[in-house]
Amino acid sequence: MPEVDVATTILRESAEVYAFLKDIERLPTIARGVKQIRILETYGSDARLTEWVADIGGVIVTWWQKEVLDDALMSLSFAQIKGEYKRFEGSWELRPLAGGTQLRIRFQLDPGVPRWERTTGAIFSRKVAANTWRLLRDIRQALEASSE
Repeated sequence: MPEVDVATTILRESAEVYAFLKDIERLPTIARGVKQIRILETYGSDARLTEWVADIGGVIVTWWQKEVLDDALMSLSFAQIKGEYKRFEGSWELRPLAGGTQLRIRFQLDPGVPRWERTTGAIFSRKVAANTWRLLRDIRQALEASSE
């Protein structure tokens, strides 16, 4: 089961990066692998149900996830509740730095096919990690270019 933990430094204040994450439906406009995100329901100001459509190495995948926002910690945790995988859960975390913000995403992804995992799991893990790095790069580039 792939476990991904990647981070990047964005030369923007943490509040600006967090505001971008909260406005998650904007992500497909800057991230090539993300085709669509829709907020299906909100539960107060700190939780929501979203539908994601993404291109993972040429394969279109769709899932619904419950997201919990923590404004005090500037984090967003998520867990798939319906979709392609047996398990997909993790978090987006921000850490203020001098002159910027570290944006980190950590998650576990279980495709739910044990036999397949043994034979092609390493290839799948590399594709997932590469897509996640591209996603963070796209976010960083969009936010850093927003005031140029």
